[in-house]
Amino acid sequence: MSEVGSTNEAPAASLFGFRGRIGPARYWAHVAGTLAVLVASFIFAAMASDPRGGDGSLLLAFPLFGIFIWLLATAMTQRLRNAGKPPVLVLAFIIAQLGVLFLAIALIELAPFAGLIGFFGVLALVGHIDALPKRKAGAA
Repeated sequence: MSEVGSTNEAPAASLFGFRGRIGPARYWAHVAGTLAVLVASFIFAAMASDPRGGDGSLLLAFPLFGIFIWLLATAMTQRLRNAGKPPVLVLAFIIAQLGVLFLAIALIELAPFAGLIGFFGVLALVGHIDALPKRKAGAA
């Protein structure tokens, strides 16, 4: 019997846990929620940079960014497991995603949309990793 039963778990359990498998549609739903957390993190960080404001909102920005990383890692792990790839690849994808994110922030004046393209490119790569061409065993 296949592990189809693991995809029918509660949404909150699959959102915060690393177990189970999710398909592309559910992966993109997880990513949408994760992006909402990232936007909230940026909003709180921007509020802290206001000269009239205090540092209270910055105390919310860092934990929200940590939650963003956690949710992204869980969604990627479950998606990679569903695609038959080793879940340890999540480390490479998270490092690439953070690199693209910080590079996009640093280069926002020079190439404002390059960061968004790279950010969603990494997400799309994980989301549709099983659609990539497979290497033939006999090919050299």
